[in-house]
Amino acid sequence: MDVTVEQPSHGRLITAEQRELPVPATFRYTAADPLAVHVDFPPEVSLDGAGATWTFGRTLLEAGLQ
Repeated sequence: MDVTVEQPSHGRLITAEQRELPVPATFRYTAADPLAVHVDFPPEVSLDGAGATWTFGRTLLEAGLQ
């Protein structure tokens, strides 16, 4: 069984003009890739209108939270 956990979150995008814009994101963990965390961004926050997913190691997330 493939277990997936998702948690909606909020981020902020800092523009070249030093403005901060709110950005919705969803953190996602799946048992199929147990050492990774995925962050999904919706299409409306990208320049090309396509959604984006960032994938990084769980240890990097843990280090960033400390």
